[in-house]
Amino acid sequence: MSDRSQHLLDKAWFEAAKADWLFTAPNPRVGALALSGGHIVGYGHHSFYGGPHAEEAALKDAGAWDEKHDRAVPGIVDAMVVTLEPCSTSGKKRPPCTQALIDAKVSHVLCGASDPDPRHRGIGLRLLEGAGIVVERLDESEAAQRFAEQNQAFLRGLAHPERPWVLLKWASSLDGKLAVDNGNSQWITGPESRAEVHVLRSCSDAVAAGAGTLRSDNPSLDARPEEGPPALRGTPAKRQPRRILIGGGQDVVENARIFASDSPRVWVLPEGVPVSFAVSAQGDAVLRAPTKLSRLDLAWT
Repeated sequence: MSDRSQHLLDKAWFEAAKADWLFTAPNPRVGALALSGGHIVGYGHHSFYGGPHAEEAALKDAGAWDEKHDRAVPGIVDAMVVTLEPCSTSGKKRPPCTQALIDAKVSHVLCGASDPDPRHRGIGLRLLEGAGIVVERLDESEAAQRFAEQNQAFLRGLAHPERPWVLLKWASSLDGKLAVDNGNSQWITGPESRAEVHVLRSCSDAVAAGAGTLRSDNPSLDARPEEGPPALRGTPAKRQPRRILIGGGQDVVENARIFASDSPRVWVLPEGVPVSFAVSAQGDAVLRAPTKLSRLDLAWT
């Protein structure tokens, strides 16, 4: 291990940290550096799902990408530093990064972590070596740890695809209160944090709320980043999330705000509890869950 290689890989990890996993999901956060003659000529990270991967972004930053033909330009970049083993799978939104590096005619790749997916682990590195590219590895256990620190949600989804990665959101006063004694609720957050909530919603697959929230707040649970301050107002809604309503489907009324938008709703109710006319009229999905200690048991799946 050389100090220079470690320094470059540290810079690539820093570049990966610029990515926001809410936008890269279901892909991980990855950073890359493009080098020429030992000098960094391009930086790149995977910014959003469907967009350029880190290696492609670094090649573009270095001026080594032909936009018209959507391929790497050879002879500009001779080395690449990347935090994760370059992908080798075709048929995705972007072509394999291994092919981009081969087309760019890089001669050296410094790689951090191996692909954590056992279906692909090692394939990308073998393809690069088969093309005559020197692959350098440092401390693989340290690289795996740093990748895990930056990609907890990604690794959780890979290991347990049947269980979601959950973000718990609430606002409370300094003394831990959510509302005054009579139940009245007032905003105790500012416009920036409320706008951030809508960005989080738009990047999530689903938003869940319980029957108490449904009755007391009459929420719509949709994503409205356009209501935020100027700094966040231009953030596009990645998508409208599904709304998961845990309880409350037996007495919700037709004019409830939850019915104001068309994004899907899923009601989770105990066995045998009838749904209201409003839920039936909308044709919403209803999941039946067992109860445990008089409460819905959400671990039944």
